[in-house]
Amino acid sequence: KKMKINNVYCLFEQSGTFKNEFKKFGINAEDYDILDEFGETDHNIDLFAEIEKGYKGEHSIFDKIGETDLVFAFFPCTRFESRIPLGFRCELYQDRNKSDVEKLEYSMKLHEELHELYILICKLFSICLRGGWKMIVENPCTQPHYLTTYFPIKPKLIDLDRRKSGDIYKKPTQYWFLNCEPEQNFCV
Repeated sequence: KKMKINNVYCLFEQSGTFKNEFKKFGINAEDYDILDEFGETDHNIDLFAEIEKGYKGEHSIFDKIGETDLVFAFFPCTRFESRIPLGFRCELYQDRNKSDVEKLEYSMKLHEELHELYILICKLFSICLRGGWKMIVENPCTQPHYLTTYFPIKPKLIDLDRRKSGDIYKKPTQYWFLNCEPEQNFCV
């Protein structure tokens, strides 16, 4: 039995790409992001602050999400993806002229950012699981990937070649489905 989706909340997605595809199917969809570089963001909002509030049980955007809604989150991947270990070790081209002290300072900064993002994604998952609403979270699936290695919840779908689904990039991607299951590239 398929469930009707009434509203889609596209988090961390300012391009309108997914929002506009949902709208083509007659589903109300809106983008939420702190940035609006494409002129498509419907709600300029600090999602990290909203996650913190929602996790503490304070009033947040998550309060309005119902059982017939879907959250599609493109959680920031900049500190989880495959190049970050090179950054930790300062082995990227731009790090070649840094002193050892600069390398240590930079590595500590990257680890702090990684820690902050990891805590935030854990809190986002917790808010969703406690709230019982449906959420799909997208993140790259390049190896090594921090979430693939350390995250306690495994993705339910890994797409190794998104070109087969109509994307112009191969871009291996993993998807977590919370409170829903993948079926024919959607959830029920």
